[in-house]
Amino acid sequence: MGETSVRIVADAWCLHCGHVSGTLEGVWTPRKVVFNTFVPRPGFIGTPKPGERLLCERCRGPILPDNTSRAEEAQVPKSDLS
Repeated sequence: MGETSVRIVADAWCLHCGHVSGTLEGVWTPRKVVFNTFVPRPGFIGTPKPGERLLCERCRGPILPDNTSRAEEAQVPKSDLS
């Protein structure tokens, strides 16, 4: 059985230049936050592959979650949290 969790969304914001490359989607639990989906903005250049580090499409700087908000309450299976 899963534990009570909250689905969250956040902007994929570049620490170096401030560009937003898209949206990160994930799960918050009392123990940790896991972002497991990247939704590119319209016109995004490049195709991030699963397991690769997500970098800014403009300057190749590191991406951080910003403007995080709640998407919905959910029962999330433990497999989604690893």
